[in-house]
Amino acid sequence: MRRDTLPAPLVLFSCIVLLFVVAYLTGQTGIPVEDGGEFLTVARLGGVNHPPGLPLLSLSARLSWVLFGRESLRVLFALIAASFLVLLDRRRTVPGLLFSAGVLLLPAVAGRLLIWDAYGPMLLVFAVALVRRPEFGLEGGYLTGLALSLHLQGILLPVLCRWKGASPLRFLAGAFLGLSLYLALPLGSAAGTIVDWGGTGDLAHFLRQVSAGGYREVYGASMGSLSMGVVTRYAASLWRMLWPVLLVPFLLGAVSLWRKNGRLLTRLAILLAADFVFVLLVNPMAAGTTQTATLALLAVLVLSFEGLFLVMDWRMDAALAAGALVLVGGLLL
Repeated sequence: MRRDTLPAPLVLFSCIVLLFVVAYLTGQTGIPVEDGGEFLTVARLGGVNHPPGLPLLSLSARLSWVLFGRESLRVLFALIAASFLVLLDRRRTVPGLLFSAGVLLLPAVAGRLLIWDAYGPMLLVFAVALVRRPEFGLEGGYLTGLALSLHLQGILLPVLCRWKGASPLRFLAGAFLGLSLYLALPLGSAAGTIVDWGGTGDLAHFLRQVSAGGYREVYGASMGSLSMGVVTRYAASLWRMLWPVLLVPFLLGAVSLWRKNGRLLTRLAILLAADFVFVLLVNPMAAGTTQTATLALLAVLVLSFEGLFLVMDWRMDAALAAGALVLVGGLLL
C-alpha cells in the first residue's frame, strides 16, 4: 500500500457514510407512499406483510425500529441504498463517489431505492451476488433464498451465479436455508400481531400467502394480457432512468462490456428481458411506476458505472467531470 493512499476498509467505510448521508437527506419523509404505511406499521408493531410475506424486510424493519425508533425506515433504506451503490462502484474513487451521489438524487433511482418497499433490499442482494459471483451451489442458493424472501423476482438471481461445477443439491440446500425466514410468518400470526396478511397460522393459508394467491384472485384478469400500453409505459420508465443524465455512461458501459466482459453483458441482458416479461405477465397494472423495472435499474446502473470506469481509464480529470455532471444533473432534476 502506498503511503499516500487510505486503507481499503477506511475508504469503504467513508464512502458508505457519505452516501448514507445523501440517501438519508433525500429519503422518504412525511406520509408514506404506496406500501410504506404498511411497512412502517410492521416496523413499529411487528407482523406479516402483504403477499408473499417479505419476511426479510419485515424482520429488518422491526429491528431498525428497535434501534432507531421513528427514523427507523429512513435510516434502514438509506443504509441499503448506500451499500448497494458502494458495491457497484468497485473502484471507490472520488469520481465514483460524485457519480453515486448524483445517481441517488435522480427521481427514477430514488423512487426505487429509497421508497419503503422490497425493491431496494432486493437490489442489494443482487449487488452482493454481482460482487461475490457465487457458484450455483450453497452460496448461490442461499442468496437466492434471501432474495426470494424479499420479492418473487429473486428467483432470477441464479442468472448471476457461476454455473461451472454447478451443484443443484447444494443450491437447493442453500435456498432452503434462505427461505427458512418464511417461518417467521406463522410465528407472527400465532403471536397475534396487529398486521397479519393472510392469517398464516395454518398450512393452507401459509401456502396461499407465500404463493401470492390473493394477488392472482384480485388481479388475475389483467395478468398475462399483452397490451401495447404496458410495453410503452415500461419503455418510458427505462427512458426516464437514462435521460438525460445516464444515457452516455450507459452506452459507454455497454460498449466496454461488449469488448471486455461479454458474459456479464449477456447476464444483464437476460435480467432486463426477464424483468420486462415479469411486468408484462405478472404485474402489468404497475407498468411505468417505481414498483416495476427494478432489475432494469440494476442493469442500467451496472452499465453506467462501467462507462464511468472506461472514462476513468482514459483520463481521471474527465471522469471527475463526468461524476460532477451526474451530481449536478441529480440536483437539478
